[in-house]
Amino acid sequence: MGLVLLITGLTLVFAVLFKILDHSMSYWFGSMLCGFSTGILGTVLVVVLIFIPIFRNASVANVAAFKARATTIQEQRANASEYERVMLTKEIVDDNAWLMSTQYYATNSWISIYYDKSVLDLKPIK
Repeated sequence: MGLVLLITGLTLVFAVLFKILDHSMSYWFGSMLCGFSTGILGTVLVVVLIFIPIFRNASVANVAAFKARATTIQEQRANASEYERVMLTKEIVDDNAWLMSTQYYATNSWISIYYDKSVLDLKPIK
């Protein structure tokens, strides 16, 4: 949410700044500069807003996949050969690394809007 507010604030600041500068510059250059900067920042804001549901859907899918892998790993541990245990350990390390990274980003106030909060309830695989 912080990122959206930052981009919105910058759009407003630049719009006001270029309107003020419009009086001191030639009309054509000031209007072009104001329109161009507002258009660019508006486009960035729209793109940021479009990506919110896309990333949240991906986050929900990744949480479901993590839960499924955790269940599978715990079921396979009991009767796994030595090689399979090594491969399971590698998967556990990779999954736990993903979990810690995602939990960090989900608590980051600038980009937490992109992550599903259910990731914070997950526990690392042991």
